[in-house]
Formats: sequence, C-alpha cells, structure tokens
Amino acid sequence: ATATRSLSFEYRLDGDSFLIVRLLNLGDNDSGGGGDAILLTDSAAATQAHMLVDAGPAGEGGSDPGYVSRRLTELGVTALEAVILTHAHGDHYLGMGDVFDEIPVGTFFYNGQIRNLNSYNTVVGKGQARADATIVPESVETFPLVFGGATQVSVIPPLPDFLADSGAESSELNDGSVGALVERGTFRMYLTGDGEVRANSRWRTTYASYTTELDVLKVGHHGANDAIFDNGFSGASSWLDHGDPDVHVISANGTSHPRINALTRLLGRSNTRTYCTNVHGEITLRISPSGAYVVTAEKNESMDCVPGSAATT
Repeated sequence: ATATRSLSFEYRLDGDSFLIVRLLNLGDNDSGGGGDAILLTDSAAATQAHMLVDAGPAGEGGSDPGYVSRRLTELGVTALEAVILTHAHGDHYLGMGDVFDEIPVGTFFYNGQIRNLNSYNTVVGKGQARADATIVPESVETFPLVFGGATQVSVIPPLPDFLADSGAESSELNDGSVGALVERGTFRMYLTGDGEVRANSRWRTTYASYTTELDVLKVGHHGANDAIFDNGFSGASSWLDHGDPDVHVISANGTSHPRINALTRLLGRSNTRTYCTNVHGEITLRISPSGAYVVTAEKNESMDCVPGSAATT
C-alpha cells in the first residue's frame, strides 16, 4: 500500500549567507587520476549563485559523462555564473558538454589550449557558443561570485609556453592549467587544476600574493608527486612552504592516485588535515562571511587519506 501527503511551506533566506565549496566524487575513474569537478555556491543573493571548476566524467574508465550535470540538478543548480575549464585533459572536461547542454552559463573561462582532439574541441565549441561570454585570461581576472557579494574569485592566467602546440605532452598540458584563488572574509582557497612543477613555481613567484597564506589547497594532479615536490618526485616542497595551507583536498580515483610520496608529505605536515574523494567521498566546505569554515566528508570522516591501490612511488 502507498500513501501521499502534501505539505505547504515557505522557503525564506534569513540571516548570514555562506559560501559552499563541494569537491564532487567522480569515483574510480581510471581514465585519468580521478578527474575534477568543483562547485562553488554563494547564498548572498536572493537566489543562490554557482560557479563550476572542471567537469570530468565519473565511473570506471570515465563511463559516465553525465554525472556532474545530474549532480548539479540534484543540488538545485539552474544557472552557472561561470565555468572554468582548467586545462585540456578529458578527466577535467568530458562531463562539461552535458553541463553546457543542460544549464545556462554566464562566463566560460579556459586556457586557450590548441588540441587536435574532437572531444576537446567539441566541449570548447559548446562553451563558446552557449555561454554569454568566453574569456581566455591573459592577466588576473577578479570578480565577485555574486554581484555585490563577499566571495571574490581571481582567475590566474595559464603558463603560455605550450598552448599553441596541438601535440603538447601530458605534463605540458597540466602545467598550462588555469589557477583560481577563492576568497571569502579571511578565507583563502587556491584551485590548481593539474598544475605540476612549472605551474607551481610560476604561481609561487609571479603570483605570490594570490598563493600564500592559504586556508585550503586543492592539491594539483590528483595528489601526484609532481604537484608537490620541487623536483617532481620527493624532497623539498617550496610550493607547500609558500602556501602553508591548513587543509589539503584531493580529487583522486584511489587506484593510480594519490601517490605515496605526495600523501606521506601532506599527512606529515603538522596541524593540518588532508581529505581525498577516494576515501571521503564528496567533500564539502562551508565558509561563513567572516571566513570561518567547516569541512565535512560524505563518509569515513575520521579516516586519513590512503594512497592509490596501484600507486608505486
């Protein structure tokens, strides 16, 4: 037997507004290191405003490109103020076509990478056609997530060295990632795409004021060694010393990533916490107007991150 009952209610936005940052869990995606999809939501306006950074496919082998679009719908996202594609790797863009098909977008940011790849060019073409504006940043682009709101986003232009090369190697594509600083009150979070040694060095020196005194670092390249260490493998990490984040968040598949050396270094930093989607599922940060923040995990809240099961270094 079944029964239904309808309840009338009034939805009222009251009191302080919050910024919510969600690292979506793309699961065991072995088509890359685990893919990225990060949703920012600001409730400062009468209706919430949202921004999406990357949209990889979910599932084994990237078999579910529609996951991010469906998850945004579940979260009540009906429009996106901005979409940022950090770089031209499929585990960061193969879910973006469905987003462009289903959700109106204000501004589409991407790094301008040239690639001889139909899937990439199709997504970029959709972004250019369906967003209200397309920007390939050549200097820092700073804007409020909500007009008149307290959340500021600064998009950092990409390393230009390999953007015109349709045959750029994987590491060169990673180092062309667009970076972004998210600020709310005293809160500072830096988003890295798949930035590796060259990107980190450039962000640390040329854009030092945007990458220091961080509360949260979205660790580059799914927790790879080359996103942490100066030499790409082990030893010194000028990048971590410079940013000095209190919290590290990693989107990883739990097989190839995170890497052992990188995770050992992150877990060994004093008075910090590391969250990984392969252990903690979807990771959510809730930031108050003052900048105070709370991190919650979908599962395994008390567990530490673990390296990918197939990671060897």
